[in-house]
Amino acid sequence: MHFQQPNMLWGLLLLAIPLLIHLFQFHRTQTIYFPGVFRLIQRLQHARQQKKVQHWVVLLTRMLAITCLVFAFAMPSCSSSTRNKEYSHVVVLFDNSYSMGTKNADGVIIEQAKSQARTMLLGLAQEAQVRLFTQDPFTNTGWMSPAQALSLIDTIPLCPQQRKWSDWTAQVDELLREGGISSLKVMAFGDGQLSALAAKPQLLSAPNVDWEYVLYPLDPSQVGGNVAIDTVWYESVWQNADAGSNVLLKARIRNYAETSKETSLRMVGGKKTMHVKSLKLEAQGIAEVEFPVSVVELSKASSLQLDEDGFGYDNLKYLHPIKQGQTVVGVLGADDAVSAMFASQPLLKKVEFARADLLASDKGVLSSAHAIVLINDGVYSGQELVALRDFVASGKVVLQFFVDPIGRKSFNMGFGELRGEWLGGQAGKGGALGRRGASGVGDLQVDRLAVAGFQHPIFQKAFGESISEKTEMPGVGGHLKLESALDFETVLQLESGDPILLKRVQGAGSYWVWLSDLRSGSQSLKSSAWFLPIFTQVLASSAVVEQPLYGELFSGNLLPLPSNVQVDERAASLRGKSGNIVVDLQANSSQHTSMYVGSQPQYSGYFWLVGSGGKDSVEIALNLGRQESDLRSFEDWKSMSVPGGNALTLSKGDGIAPIMHNAPLNTSWRLFIWGAAFFFAVEVVIILLRDKIIPSESVKS
Repeated sequence: MHFQQPNMLWGLLLLAIPLLIHLFQFHRTQTIYFPGVFRLIQRLQHARQQKKVQHWVVLLTRMLAITCLVFAFAMPSCSSSTRNKEYSHVVVLFDNSYSMGTKNADGVIIEQAKSQARTMLLGLAQEAQVRLFTQDPFTNTGWMSPAQALSLIDTIPLCPQQRKWSDWTAQVDELLREGGISSLKVMAFGDGQLSALAAKPQLLSAPNVDWEYVLYPLDPSQVGGNVAIDTVWYESVWQNADAGSNVLLKARIRNYAETSKETSLRMVGGKKTMHVKSLKLEAQGIAEVEFPVSVVELSKASSLQLDEDGFGYDNLKYLHPIKQGQTVVGVLGADDAVSAMFASQPLLKKVEFARADLLASDKGVLSSAHAIVLINDGVYSGQELVALRDFVASGKVVLQFFVDPIGRKSFNMGFGELRGEWLGGQAGKGGALGRRGASGVGDLQVDRLAVAGFQHPIFQKAFGESISEKTEMPGVGGHLKLESALDFETVLQLESGDPILLKRVQGAGSYWVWLSDLRSGSQSLKSSAWFLPIFTQVLASSAVVEQPLYGELFSGNLLPLPSNVQVDERAASLRGKSGNIVVDLQANSSQHTSMYVGSQPQYSGYFWLVGSGGKDSVEIALNLGRQESDLRSFEDWKSMSVPGGNALTLSKGDGIAPIMHNAPLNTSWRLFIWGAAFFFAVEVVIILLRDKIIPSESVKS
């Protein structure tokens, strides 16, 4: 047995105190004269001898109790290893991620880990070299003495999880390749969070490495579980034109606890609560919450907040202003119904442009737009068709409306040829009349849209729960009856079976064509409540979903921005509370811009992305990642394979016990603690019983 705190053995000098008390504890005897009674004197002499024996027993128990207590504070270990001298180098892997800020039965986990790490460092030989790694890569240190490492332990703050076990083992492997290490001890302090140990931990095959993981198991019952905001998005809803809101903000809430939980979700903007909703989630349950948002609310940066619980950092999501995430739509041509569509739908932003912009060398309008609406009869030059095809192929949308094409029987927009006979119609009292082609034979009654077409995937969220066979569908008074439609998909059709809305996929984007003229054939549809939802859904279908409401930091991936930011890729910076941070911007083939921020900033909130000219480009919301929401620890330690003869010791941190060869040390330490308690108890019992056994006075004849 050896002691990890040998300086505490100086406490054995305290044994002199009970010895001195015993030697100098003089008793004054009071002499009382009696007649000569021999047997009484004999009995008193016997009691005096018995008292001397008990004094020696009390002295012995006191000294044994003090000895056991001093040995306990000296931290004994039954391990035969001389740990303080065994390792030339010690690497401390200290998990200071947010999950370490939770509590178990012994209190806050990170405080327990700091206490035991200090104990471990105090037990090291002063010539040992220590390296400290935490979750924050910028606080990782070089080699230092145990005293220097000890001074850093108390300064370690909680931060987002940025390192997994595989990252740490790679760092240790790199240290070994540097050379100069004769024997290495790796001490890891952590909660074994599943997000960090999703795969079974693998140890290095290099020799002379001794691994130990001091585990503080997560205990969700101590913090009441965890309810977290999983993700946030928005959806368009197609209501009447006078509806209060056409946009829903939705959030998915997840309960990671094993019991049902009640909480409330608030939407806050400008320090004002705009919406609030209470909800109850079953154990491991998921719920979706929705808030209808107004145009004013869309234009403000806002946040969603859950009630506080024991794991609070995932109770908040900062959101971009949706106004900056609008779908930009370039419009070539004019129509009152199309203008009304943009006026009533805040997710769509109308930008007018001319045919000359299709061939402009700077591609300004085309590069900034997510979609294009063409309101004409589709007669374009070869160069214009190439520009439109390239626009669609980059992942964007073109929607074609005809104005008055009755005299034409074929259309070629560069996306495939459409051939057929135009069934034209003219507005008339009591409905729309028409004729079949040029023959003029028979009247054409208004044909209505078929309900079945609205089951198309593009309309699932817009119409899937709102229409049935009894729904009154809008009518169409004239359309192109197709003879052929090369590679076009029918999205909507009339009750007669004729297609009315076609789609053609081109590259990553799509081309859409409405087979009725806006001037007369679509008048009934334009005056109904169906025009806005049908065509806003077409325009927003591919662009809106690619514009996130927020970004998550420390994901290791590029963060997509809420709009196409036109800034210098090499000169962009984030303006936040800590000053400017240089970032890299990248644009994909669809001209969607993403940002890489590396390991900074380390706090969530709102930032301005600033271009090289110093002009504020866009306000963005950055949030901490959700890697640790599931408050469970890795449990499959025994199944780990340990290559190269390396050993892994799994120690259970209990908030008190010293570390390194923790299990045998705990046994010896507890034996001495119980020994001290036993001997003190024996002393108390002897003192309490002494007065009953030994007379309090001596008698002298």
